[in-house]
Amino acid sequence: MYKKCAFIAVLLVLMAAPIMAQDQLVSYQGLLTGSDGNPVSDSYYQLTFAIYDDSTAGTQLWSEIRPSVFTSGGTFHVMLGSITPLDASIFESSDLFLQITVGTDSPIQPRTRLCSVPKAAMASRVDGDIKTGEGYTDFKDSDGSTAVTIGTEEKGGTRYLTMYNPNAEYQTQTLVKLQSAIEGGSMEFFPAGDYGTDPTIRMGIEPVPWRSTLSFFDPTSEFSGLSLATMGVEPSPFHDVFFRMSKPSMTAPYDLLQMRAYDSTGQWQSDFTLMSSNVSNMPVIKMGVEPSPFKGSITLFNQRDGGYSGPVVEMSTNTLGGAGIRMFDPQPEPPGVAFEVITDYSSKGDKVTMNLTDNDTDIQTTLTPGLVRVGSSASTYHAHAELATDLNVATFYLQGISTFAPGQAISMEASETEAKVGIGTFTPSEALHVVGNICYTGTIGACSDGRYKEAVEDLTGALDKVTDLRGVNYRWKTEDYPEKHFDNEEHVGFIAQEVQQVVPEIVQEHADGTLSVDYGRLTPLLVEAIKELRQENKDLKARIEQLEKR
Repeated sequence: MYKKCAFIAVLLVLMAAPIMAQDQLVSYQGLLTGSDGNPVSDSYYQLTFAIYDDSTAGTQLWSEIRPSVFTSGGTFHVMLGSITPLDASIFESSDLFLQITVGTDSPIQPRTRLCSVPKAAMASRVDGDIKTGEGYTDFKDSDGSTAVTIGTEEKGGTRYLTMYNPNAEYQTQTLVKLQSAIEGGSMEFFPAGDYGTDPTIRMGIEPVPWRSTLSFFDPTSEFSGLSLATMGVEPSPFHDVFFRMSKPSMTAPYDLLQMRAYDSTGQWQSDFTLMSSNVSNMPVIKMGVEPSPFKGSITLFNQRDGGYSGPVVEMSTNTLGGAGIRMFDPQPEPPGVAFEVITDYSSKGDKVTMNLTDNDTDIQTTLTPGLVRVGSSASTYHAHAELATDLNVATFYLQGISTFAPGQAISMEASETEAKVGIGTFTPSEALHVVGNICYTGTIGACSDGRYKEAVEDLTGALDKVTDLRGVNYRWKTEDYPEKHFDNEEHVGFIAQEVQQVVPEIVQEHADGTLSVDYGRLTPLLVEAIKELRQENKDLKARIEQLEKR
């Protein structure tokens, strides 16, 4: 157990380095005693130094470990900061406390408060000189040139602050100037170098009429002093807040851009307008908010000389829950809507619709959330195509024209568990559902690789099963099931219910309870039946031969 007996001396050593960098060192000397109060034996000790912003807790701002500090009669001396640099920002804190720890013991208490000498590091940042005169104060650079002037002018009572160019070639050139007077105040920024003496930026308050402005001026000699952009506030007549950008012309300057927010009859209104660069006061684009009824809009105007100068594109919204985008055909006048997007979030429910319409052919493209429809807008019986989706199922179908009912269709449907394609039907019941005939020149193959199969057994009794099947001629009930698009021809086949009693493996029941027969899967049964029949023929032939030999 050790104790730090006394704080001897603290001295901040500042070593100047190139480019204004400094190494901050603190000379610290102390007396280390044991728990009995006597100085420790002369030896080397590990000391850990740390600086905190509180006497007992707080945040550690800096620390360094001295693995081998020699004591003589208990006295030691170290230069803090020679291992872990001391940043000058540490001494910006109002309260600093030094903590010392010997070896692995607990820190020595209480911590030592660091006073004014270390904080003098802040003074090392001052460079140059200060000169005062009657009504002014100059702040000098290290080379003796004036960097900043603060002063007053007795006449008019103007107060000012001037900042000069640090470039040696332009040391007397004003770059920034602040002024205040009874009538108002201003702040001006001037161009550096050979761009004249007029300001390029000016902020100020003008008393008559009262307004505050921020203006940007052209720095070139041709348009020197000409305002190119101005922001300001005018209390009368409409409490305008404005921003304007002007065309650089000494003979006929006019605005190219305007932004305003103003109080119109007690209700705030704002707009943003881009003006034509060729025709004075002709808007090209305008965005604004109108208070009654509340409406936000963006409008693009036609720029054809001598013709229609109204809107060609308009986007708007209002508090009734609707918004729209409209594109106009400027010819013929008045222009008609050629493209429209509408949103409706009123009590009728959320809805977004986009319409593109050819008025000559009545062909329309409509987009709503989860649905794209292309076709005639007159009737659902006209030819059209639709792509639709919800959170679970996506569908796509094409429909031909029909007079009284939906025409022939091609449909596709996909969900998490299945995908279906229907030809001639809107409601396919299988992965591929075809209403009508199929003509193909290639092959249709069923997966039959033995590597996929198990529990393989020979078919038995095939001939008996084939014998139990009944082949029939039949016609479809076209009037009872018009949605099936059955033909009126005579067909050859089976009755699925009868086949189900004999060979249930080749009969499939659909979701609506109807049955279908997989005629292709009947082939193995027919093959085995033929083989059984052939074997019977061979047996009969052998018996006949035996009988003929007798």
